[in-house]
Amino acid sequence: MPAYYDEDDAGEGSPPRAPRDRKTRALKMMAYPDGYQRVTKLGMNTFGVNIGPLADGTDWSKLPVPIIREQLIIRGIPDHGKKDEIIERLINYKTYVPEKVEVRQASQSDEAFGAISRTISDAGERRFFVGLDNSKYISAAKKAMTECMCIVDNVLKDDFGVPNVSFKVSNGIDWYTVTIGPKTGCTCPAAVYNHTTNCKHVIYVLSHVLRAPECLLPQKTIFVDELAKILDNAPKMGPSDEELESDPVWKDGVVKPKNGKSCPVCYKEHCEKETVCCGKCGHHTHLLCFDIFKRHSRHFGPKCPMCRADWKPMTD
Repeated sequence: MPAYYDEDDAGEGSPPRAPRDRKTRALKMMAYPDGYQRVTKLGMNTFGVNIGPLADGTDWSKLPVPIIREQLIIRGIPDHGKKDEIIERLINYKTYVPEKVEVRQASQSDEAFGAISRTISDAGERRFFVGLDNSKYISAAKKAMTECMCIVDNVLKDDFGVPNVSFKVSNGIDWYTVTIGPKTGCTCPAAVYNHTTNCKHVIYVLSHVLRAPECLLPQKTIFVDELAKILDNAPKMGPSDEELESDPVWKDGVVKPKNGKSCPVCYKEHCEKETVCCGKCGHHTHLLCFDIFKRHSRHFGPKCPMCRADWKPMTD
């Protein structure tokens, strides 16, 4: 009779209860079938049973998913994906090349930015370092690189000498607040439940807006010196009030070229997308981005995303 069955708790004729312990079920899933025992040499005259890799020629389709994932981890290969995917990865693990997401080029080269510590900074700050091959990061980064998000507001704060920037990010329907500081954060559901790596909104801001180094995009903890370098070297997010007042180029009404320039709302290049042009400063904004900016702007009446003047479209 199973160890979990208690006769005192069962009524007459009652069948044994199914196990409710998750650990028991997990161990059962990890039990290797007959003929699949692993024996690995641990040291001189020391052997361990069921702690090493199975032979490469094993019929993986007959094994449960937890065992297949374990075999991938033993071989240093990512274990995410469905059963067919991870079996294919396991069969070809010797030629496996980690998936890589192409992100926006950082504002500084690796040499100019300086060495990036993985888990502990010179000041003693610590973090859980997330690699670029992390499955959750890859999924979020793909979305951040392919989707268009609009930055409709940003606020720079100073928390006891440590900079902290908040961005209001929208996809045209919902909007969330992204925080870039020693701890990154976002108010979206994905960020609330994922405590390992950043959501697509944080990655979007770090990559497209701040142009941070690639290896920092997955990190939920950014060291203070790294944060200072990112903010100091990020592309300008628009002119200051002093520049708007003193520089006549911001109110000359001359159309500015848009080739090689980025939209001041989504921070992606204009390319061939339809744009609108401000009649005061002459800068362009994607038409769709401007519509989203208008809906979410806190100002009364539409403003130019670049010069922040009351919106007046450029006329022919």
